[in-house]
Formats: sequence, structure tokens, C-alpha cells
Amino acid sequence: MSTRQINTLVGDHRLEQIRFASEVAAIGALRCSCDSPYFRGQQVTNNFVVAFPRSALWIHQDRAPAFVAASTVATIYNRGQHFERRPISPDGDTADWFAVSEDVVRDIVAEYDVEAAGLAAPLRFTHVDVTPAQYFAQRRVVEGLHGADRLAVEEHTIAIVRDVLHSAQHVSGLASRGALTQKRRDADRRAIVECAKAVLSTSC
Repeated sequence: MSTRQINTLVGDHRLEQIRFASEVAAIGALRCSCDSPYFRGQQVTNNFVVAFPRSALWIHQDRAPAFVAASTVATIYNRGQHFERRPISPDGDTADWFAVSEDVVRDIVAEYDVEAAGLAAPLRFTHVDVTPAQYFAQRRVVEGLHGADRLAVEEHTIAIVRDVLHSAQHVSGLASRGALTQKRRDADRRAIVECAKAVLSTSC
């Protein structure tokens, strides 16, 4: 993963600020307003990314139903992931993101899913709710980048990505127990929850 490849979107690079970049990990900030020509339409990621939204919007990855991305959620992207946005907050899409190299992400995935680690798209999850501890951990890293040791930043970035992916796997495992008999009911419930999130985000 070279620094020339560290961009989460195909579009105007002025929308993104690369805060840290090495061959192992990268951290960046995305600020894409609703009126940007790159907000709408299909986008594609260039890296394996975990992002922490700072505004509310709909995200629709081409592998799963649309969901509401907000500050209580971490969004998860494979490299080459196609997705589209729909607005909720007038701020558009604002997020801080953490990327890791392909070998690192595959090593992390292999810790909980050896089969998925060998796939072209090893990240099977689109998003997961984050705990307050996870949210503040990534904020501490972003806000402490100035003058930070490179190896320490890499270690913190990998730890954040690992923690989010393991959380997503844990939630998925809990949901799968007995889920086959309630598949349609669960899908309807998720749709209602996502719509409620959108309404609440608009009202805030």
C-alpha cells in the first residue's frame, strides 16, 4: 500500500486530508458536503478501510442493504468496494478513516474467519455499532497524531481496525443463532431501525 494509493474515494482529492501514511497503515479525514459533485453517484474505495462518521447519512454498499452511518457506527469497506450515499445531515459525509495494508487486514480476518481471509473481499461486514470506548480510542489517535511516533501510530491504527472487525464478527455470530427462522422478521426490523435512525439524525 503506497501513499499514492491512500484515498478512500475516487473523486476530488481536495475532499480528503491524509493525516498519516506508511506502507502499513494510513489515517485520513473526509469532508464531502452534500452539494459536492462527488457526494452522489457511485464511489469506490482504494483501500481496506474502517471509517468513523461524524455526520449522519445513508450508505449503500453494493453487497448489502443501505444503512444509516452516524457517530455511533463504524463503517467497513473492502478495497474496490462500490457504494453510494444519500444525505441526512446537511454536513454531508464527514468522517475520519483508518486504512491498513492487505496483508494486515487478512491477518486480522484470519483470527476469526480463516475462509474469509482468503477471499478477494475478506471484509464481510458493512458496519457495526461502536462502543464509547472504541469511539474515544480513535479520537485519541486522530487528535494525537502531531509529533507521534510512526510505529506507535501504526500499532494504534491496526488495533482500532482489529477491534472493530472483531466486534462486527461477534455481533454477527450472536445474530446468527436461531436467525434462520426469523430471517424475514429480522430484515423488516433492521429496515425500521435504519429509518428511525435517519429520522432521529435529521431531528437532532
